[in-house]
Formats: sequence, C-alpha cells, structure tokens
Amino acid sequence: MNSLLETFDTFIEWYWSNGAERNQHCMENGHPQYELSPSSWTWQLYEGRRKARISEVGMLRNKPALAIWGPSQVGKSTLLVRYLDGGAKNNGYGSGLHWDENTPILFEKKADSPDEVLTWNPYNFGADASACITCFHIEDSIDHAKHPVGIRLASAKQILHAISCGYLTECRLDETAGETVSWSLEELEKLLQDQGKNKPPTRETFEALLPVVELVENLVDEGANRFCRLRGKSAGRLLLRYAGVFDSPDAVRIFAAKLFWDDADALTDLHKDPSSKLQEME
Repeated sequence: MNSLLETFDTFIEWYWSNGAERNQHCMENGHPQYELSPSSWTWQLYEGRRKARISEVGMLRNKPALAIWGPSQVGKSTLLVRYLDGGAKNNGYGSGLHWDENTPILFEKKADSPDEVLTWNPYNFGADASACITCFHIEDSIDHAKHPVGIRLASAKQILHAISCGYLTECRLDETAGETVSWSLEELEKLLQDQGKNKPPTRETFEALLPVVELVENLVDEGANRFCRLRGKSAGRLLLRYAGVFDSPDAVRIFAAKLFWDDADALTDLHKDPSSKLQEME
C-alpha cells in the first residue's frame, strides 16, 4: 500500500506529464472551468506533499523535543553543556556525545581539560556559526559510532528566509532602493507583469517559485513591515497565477532578490553561492 507521500508524488508526476495537455484541451474546447489550475489545484498537491513529509518524519521520530532559541551570547550553550557534559570526565569520556570508545568528546571544553580534547562547541572568539542549527537526538545506539553527526543542508526556502530576515533586521532598507519598500498587491502584480508574458509554467520554474511563495506567506503572517500591506490579500496565490512569466529558475531568483532585498548586490551574491551548490547536489 502506498504511503500518503507516495500518493502525492504520483499525482504530481501525473500533472506534469498530462495536466498541461489536459488544460490546453479544456481551453481549446471552451471548458476553462475544468482546467487544473497551477495556482490552486497543483499548489494544493505540493502543499499536501510538504505536510505529508513533515508528518512522516515526525512519525519516525516520535519522541519529545525541546527547542532552544535566542540571540548570540545569551547562554544557550551554557544551558546545553550542563546536560550534554553532565558527569563527563575532563577528557570527554562519559559525555552525552561520546559514542566511539576511542573518540571521547565534550560539548564544551572544561577548565582542566587537556589541550587536545575534542570539543563540539569550541570557543570561537564570538564568531558564532549563526547559520547552523543543531538538533540533538536521544538514542540508545547508533549505526555508525565513529560518525555520529549527520549534516543536512538548508533548503532553498531556508536560504531565502535567512537572507531576507537579515536584510529586514540588520540593513538600512532605504539605501538600495532610495526608500523603504512596503509592497502592496498592485505593486507586486506590476513587478510580476514586468517579467514578461504569462504562459503555462514549466515544472522547473513552478518548483523554483514555491519557496518564494511559502516565504512571502510566512513574512506576511509574521507582520514584517515590508509585506504587512499584503495581509489578507492572497499574495501567494497571485504569485502562483503568474508562474508562467518566468523563463527559468534563474529568472525566479532574480525576481526573489528584488522582492525580498531590493536586489542589493552583496546579498544577491550571497544567495547565489549556496543556492547554486544546493542545485548541483539535488
């Protein structure tokens, strides 16, 4: 029996194999009401798959969880070290991170620890890895004791979100555009129309637009000043209705840079590097 995730995958594959042709027949035969619209029907498939994936992962790890969030230097590591290194020797033996017998490790170096002790969170003179989110799991055993750390790269949406929030909170918003931008629905639609003629979207460009849609809706819900005028205006659906104006994923990225950070050169370059690396690995 197929999982819910596999069912959504099957419908999405069917849509891109047959849906566009079906929509064309509907238009040619005067039945546009039967068209499977990318901005509603197809979007709901992708949203369903996204939620099914979250649910599936959650079922695999059906354990209590605790999140710790806070600005730099407020004591997050100090809190964690009391738990992860509780009862450990100064050389790392017995810590919560010690799996391989020959590789003792501490979360944070103790005052009397030897210089060569391996530490997960070494003092870095305030140069924190702010783009790194660490998730610890309680396990009774692991498959690869010598390699207990898994690395998961940020998604396209997470990369966009990090840079967008950095721009909104850390930058002078009037320097690039000459004014502080707060998008209205009319201005957003004009920006979309400026991209070109709206045609049936390709799968490649539609999927490249999905993280942009999701992030816009997140920022609207968060009340960000740049997007507060879009509250209750279905901005995400508007973006999807114009999915066909983009000729390529690169065109979507150029649009996103304008939408989220006024195409500030430094941030556009910053976004380009991890996004390209992610695309190469997919």
